[in-house]
Amino acid sequence: NTFRMDEWLSNKTSSVKDLVSQHPEFDFTNPASIFPVIEVLEESDSETEGYSVISKDGQLTNMMNMTASVADASYFLKAKETHAPVLGEMSYLEQLDKYIIPIVVPVMDKDKQFMGGIVFSITPEVLAQMSNEITMADTGFGYVISNDGMYYTYPDVSRMGKKITD
Repeated sequence: NTFRMDEWLSNKTSSVKDLVSQHPEFDFTNPASIFPVIEVLEESDSETEGYSVISKDGQLTNMMNMTASVADASYFLKAKETHAPVLGEMSYLEQLDKYIIPIVVPVMDKDKQFMGGIVFSITPEVLAQMSNEITMADTGFGYVISNDGMYYTYPDVSRMGKKITD
């Protein structure tokens, strides 16, 4: 059910928050100093796809030292503004040949100023496993759509990444 999905996501973001709180020395201007610690999360979690670090200015760096600017991404801006974890929109990542959904967990300093964040991604396949457990009456089924109406999961996989209005 949807409660299970919310609880699952909350547990994932709480794990990141807990890890960050145990490491006040994290320097978001030097992602390489953070990677050895967050690598533990990545290696122990088969339901997520890669962890990255975002600087306060929106420079994302992953553990393969690939970088990208997410300074204008709505999920980054919302996390920076609200200081709360944010689920981004699904996008296709060519390097991995799969759809991913980024989740940013913002990190604040002792004065509650935004320092950056830890990002991890989930795939529609993970969500599909959970939504497959949703049934409606005898023949109905569950699926996941974004706030903007994009299919994240659906039994007919050709709909994934398309709008519900298409």
